[in-house]
Amino acid sequence: MSLAGLKILDISRVLAGPSATQTLASLGASVLKVEPPSGDLTRSWLPPVREDVGTYFGSCNRGKKSLSLDLLKRPDILHSLIKTSDVVLHNYLPKVAKKLKVDYDSCSTINPKIIHCEITGYGYSSGWSEKPGFDVITSCEYGLVSCTGSLSPGVKPGVALVDYMTGQNAVIGILSKLHERSFNKDHFDGSVQVALKDTCVNALLNVASSEVNRPGEREERYGNAHESIVPYQVFEAQTGYLVVGCGTDDQFTRFAQCLEMEVEEEWKDNRGRVEDRERVVDRIQDKLKGKGREEWLEVFRGKGFAYGAVRTVKEAMECESIQDSRLTVSHSSGRVFEGLRSAIRTDHWRDGGRDVNGETFPPFLGEHSVEILKGMGIREEEIQGMIARGEVVQWQGG
Repeated sequence: MSLAGLKILDISRVLAGPSATQTLASLGASVLKVEPPSGDLTRSWLPPVREDVGTYFGSCNRGKKSLSLDLLKRPDILHSLIKTSDVVLHNYLPKVAKKLKVDYDSCSTINPKIIHCEITGYGYSSGWSEKPGFDVITSCEYGLVSCTGSLSPGVKPGVALVDYMTGQNAVIGILSKLHERSFNKDHFDGSVQVALKDTCVNALLNVASSEVNRPGEREERYGNAHESIVPYQVFEAQTGYLVVGCGTDDQFTRFAQCLEMEVEEEWKDNRGRVEDRERVVDRIQDKLKGKGREEWLEVFRGKGFAYGAVRTVKEAMECESIQDSRLTVSHSSGRVFEGLRSAIRTDHWRDGGRDVNGETFPPFLGEHSVEILKGMGIREEEIQGMIARGEVVQWQGG
């Protein structure tokens, strides 16, 4: 397993941090999730629920063990864990992180080789470092919502994309520091900082590039179409919807041949099609109304341009092409939970393997508290005292 032996201390909450550590777990890392006695916020984001696990929490917390610990009452335990970990990841506001002594200076003093990943809403250079960040807020503030959908003022994406992308940026940062640490033994700086704001702005890609280079020229939003490519959008067939993307003029020619559509001279290059967008799209739409979606998909098969059906989430989860992405994890109690494997495929996947590194049932709150504390050399009587005082929570099963 790629990251076997790597110890991750996850004291993050909600989605960005937990999704990052779930990715690392899927690559073989050992992840310990430290939660307050009340648990991760998403444990209470219900419904939907399956087998006593909220599906939101379960989507980003597989492959981990859970220690439920009051960080203010028992910082000594947390610091002992930091001392033996390779990576610590948190998403507390800077003032709170300092109070809990999980900021970079505190952690690197305890463990000079620690990789410290901090996820914030706005980073340290914006002047808003203490402002809480949530996916939808950042998406609205930094343009993602404004260029999504077709109606003003735009539409929030259906999933928390900024949170998820921030988590994956955290993974990249952590892996880069692991590489640096492997050859820089004397002057190692293990700090990784990732912000929702920076992730959102960077994800605007060509949209931001268009605005900063040619201010005011682009429209705010194109719905299911593309600013610079025609056709590259959703169309309605006689039955159902499909999507077609022609990134080259040759692809457009093959697409037009499939439709038996007359192509005007100025449409033979993409710029001409973009400039005459409305007429091109109308002519394509008229042709596609002549057959059902499935008929067109069969016509397009093997013709050398990109196309697909527009599916609901339910249809997508039932689609044959993603069945190798689905997985079912089991708990010792007999409970089962379904999810999706990491998008990063390793360990002989091309040869038909079905490696599921790190894919274990999402932990119940404090499920492994006693196990972890005993592993630290803490005696049973002391552990039971901590539980009685509310410093530690141990899942009671059931």
